[in-house]
Amino acid sequence: MSCAGREVLIKANAQSVPTYPMSCFKLPANVCQKMRTYISNYWWGSSVDNHKIHWQKWSKLSCPKADGGMGFRDLTLFNKAMLGKQGWRLMTRPDSLCARVIKGKYYPNGEFLTATRKRKCSETWKAILFGREALKLGMIKRIGPGDTVNIWTDNWIVGLDSFKPTIRLESVSVERVQDLFRPGTREWDEQLVRSSFIYRDALEILKIKPGARMLEDVDAWAFERTGVYSVRSCYRALKKEQETTESYATGSAGSSDDARWWKKLWGLKIPPKVRVFWWRAVHGYLPTKGELKRRHVASEDHCETCGEPGETLYHIALQCSYAVQFWKAVKEITGCKLPPLHPATWTRDLLASDICVQKDAALIICGVWSLWTGQNAQRHGRTRWSPGAAVRHVASMVEDLLCLEVPAVKPTRVPGRWAKPQENWIKVNTDSAFHSSSATGAGGVVIRDSDGRLLSAAAHLYSHIPDALTGEALAARDGLQLAGEQGHANVILEVDNLVLVNLLCSEDGGRSVISGLWQEIRELGRGFSGFKLLHVNREGNVAAHVCASLPTESNPEFFWSDCFPTRLEEAIQNDCNPS
Repeated sequence: MSCAGREVLIKANAQSVPTYPMSCFKLPANVCQKMRTYISNYWWGSSVDNHKIHWQKWSKLSCPKADGGMGFRDLTLFNKAMLGKQGWRLMTRPDSLCARVIKGKYYPNGEFLTATRKRKCSETWKAILFGREALKLGMIKRIGPGDTVNIWTDNWIVGLDSFKPTIRLESVSVERVQDLFRPGTREWDEQLVRSSFIYRDALEILKIKPGARMLEDVDAWAFERTGVYSVRSCYRALKKEQETTESYATGSAGSSDDARWWKKLWGLKIPPKVRVFWWRAVHGYLPTKGELKRRHVASEDHCETCGEPGETLYHIALQCSYAVQFWKAVKEITGCKLPPLHPATWTRDLLASDICVQKDAALIICGVWSLWTGQNAQRHGRTRWSPGAAVRHVASMVEDLLCLEVPAVKPTRVPGRWAKPQENWIKVNTDSAFHSSSATGAGGVVIRDSDGRLLSAAAHLYSHIPDALTGEALAARDGLQLAGEQGHANVILEVDNLVLVNLLCSEDGGRSVISGLWQEIRELGRGFSGFKLLHVNREGNVAAHVCASLPTESNPEFFWSDCFPTRLEEAIQNDCNPS
């Protein structure tokens, strides 16, 4: 079975079968070690009993494909992430029978996060405590009143890796988050924040939007936008922590440019087994004679075809006499010519679009694979194809793959249009503009009646915005506030951000990154006699988009009720009179 086939078998069977027990119990370290050994033996040697060279340690092999690994699971970390789910349920479902029984036995007068391991406790409780270590990695507080959150010891700053202030400056006396608010409000005292923290910490704190109507500070999961724990995000966080620890220990760090190469490799239109072969080639994980001699496995490193010393993959692919004939035949049959390649970087150079186009790169990589397999066949006594026959086989294989590639047919997208609300209802359209470089944004609000007549519009400049979703939520809140101030009873809120609509419709939005705004928007909606939330395409929200583009630093706020900007009137006219 090829490497690609073994990869599928490992991921579909060996790593998925123990999922259920891993979600309930902590697997002993020796069990995880044996499973890892069997999987690794099978991956590198085609059998659990074969003890062939393991070209890379498991912690690197279990890295995501985008980071140069094969995406296998680290079973110990996955076990911990699965058990973290049990702890999350104890925290978020305290009224369940399981949570009440465990609380009554192990922490009757305390909290789950501070509970200790008692003597003669059950294996189930030991497993839950093991998973709690993963849970603590991403637990964070969403700020409401701020009276229960300690500034220096609790996790609450989303934009920092540690979720806490980097350092505590001398002469700083504030202890609780509520001490950073202006008296009587839940708005940051910007001067106090900037004087109490270093510059970067202060910027990230000011981006947090405390919930003006939240009754308490809420526990949330920092690695998901929804704030709800997921095994996938926890496993990724554990894996990242492991990689960081190893890089500190070894003094090495991965290049941010590596992900670009791996993405191109795994996206090539070539057989999966050839992609895995090239992954090994890029890493240098192929048993050429030169590499085997370097590892003291082989005594000599002469090429069996041409007799040249120092056999490497570069020699087999480009310098050997058989390879020269092969590429000459490639040029005659397909017209593909080898680009100039450097011996040290040639495996990555072929993935660069400025050196050769993707189709030629696929053909050349498949050609190298054919040369490698032919060399191995000759070494084991089998007949090797002639250069011409090998070229025709490779060209046919690549051509078949390209023909099988069905172009993605994008569904016909019908341009959205703004629709008039029903009689006695008004429609509030909101939109936001976000500038990540300056962490600023602007919101636009347009209110129209059932005849499409423009009643009022507003625009507001926002500072310290962490992301586009927060800007959209601020604009939606301002729109409902304006509708309420004007005394409208039946309101339709229409936005073009589907993530915001899904969060506002979800009961778990109180833990999300917009938890405070989620609470405000829902309460404002309940204040109307009738309230609906709708999603509209960008084309149906042009008027609000125009409003969001108008505020500047010199003119941060606008409100119109009689005389409206020309651009806004043109957008309204287009909505009501589509061409």
